[in-house]
This record gives sequence, structure tokens and C-alpha cells, in this order.
Amino acid sequence: MTIKKKILLNSLIGLALSILMIAFIIFRMLSIQTSNQDYVKVLLTVGSLKAETNASMQSLNTFAFNMTDANKNIAINDLENTGATYKELDSILKEKQSRKVLKDAETKFKILQKEAIAALTESNASEVKRQSLRTKGIANDIYLLDLYTTKHYTYLEETMKSDIEFVIMFALIGSVIVAIITTLFILRMANKITNPLKN
Repeated sequence: MTIKKKILLNSLIGLALSILMIAFIIFRMLSIQTSNQDYVKVLLTVGSLKAETNASMQSLNTFAFNMTDANKNIAINDLENTGATYKELDSILKEKQSRKVLKDAETKFKILQKEAIAALTESNASEVKRQSLRTKGIANDIYLLDLYTTKHYTYLEETMKSDIEFVIMFALIGSVIVAIITTLFILRMANKITNPLKN
């Protein structure tokens, strides 16, 4: 093997190790970022569900005291928006415990929505008021869901912190290893080149 090829080979080994280390670091950082971004959407949707449930309760209450067509339309619209948020959250929520609470709340909500819309259509103020009070039970389930999702997000943040610390340690140790390996290759190459010249 010629000196030129030896120098090139030894240079490429150090470069290849560096590229592999950088690729690993980039891959780990992207996976850390993706997992947290996905879960932020869950937290925001749970917050929206909480707000929409309260809005539904308020609009049902308003209709019970002031039975106008405008208030009826607002109440029906609020119930439909809340139902859509349940569907959205159902599609993005993955944790088993949180999904169970969501399913319980969604089942209660579907029954409430059906009965509330029937009461709104019939302009039955006492039944609408009763349905508005039932939303408090659903709000409790959503509060529990909020606790579970917040707890899971805290867990994800701790995991992310550990992953970042691992990536930093990997980068430091990897840099030292790449420097040592490159130095050993350079010394070996230098000895192979200079030893025949000494003789």
C-alpha cells in the first residue's frame, strides 16, 4: 500500500467515526423533540376539552334561564364542538390510564349530548338545567384526565432530560474515543512511514 493510500485511509477512518457520532446525536435529538411536541398537542387538547365542557355547561344554563333560539343554537353548537374535541383527543391520546378516563368521560358526554339536544329541541327548561348540572360530573373526569396527562408530561420531561444528558455524555466520550483512535492511527501510520527511513 502506498503512503498516499495509507494517509487517506487513516484520515477517512477518523472522519467516518466522527460522522457516525454526529448522525447518532442528530437522530437522538430529533426523537427527543418529536416525542415532546406530540404530547404538547395532547395537553392543549385536554385544556380545550376542559374549556368547551365548561362552555357547554354555561350555555345550557343560559338557555334554561333564557329560552331563546339564539341561546339554543349556542348550546347545540357548544355541545357539537365538545364532541369534536373528544374525537380529536381520542385520536392522539395513547396512554392506557388516560384513555380509560377519556372513554368514561366521552361515554357520559354522548349520553348527555343526546339528552340535552332533545331537551333543547323540546324547550324543556328543567331538563336542560338538569343536563347542565350533569356536566359537572364530566368536568370531574376531565379534571382527572388533566392530572394524568400532566403527570405523564412531567415524566416525559424527566425522560427528555435524561436523554439529553445521555447524548451529552455520548458526545463527550465519543469525542475522546475518536481523538484517541485517530491519534493511534496517525502514530501507527507515522511509525510505518518513518521506520523504513531510519534504517
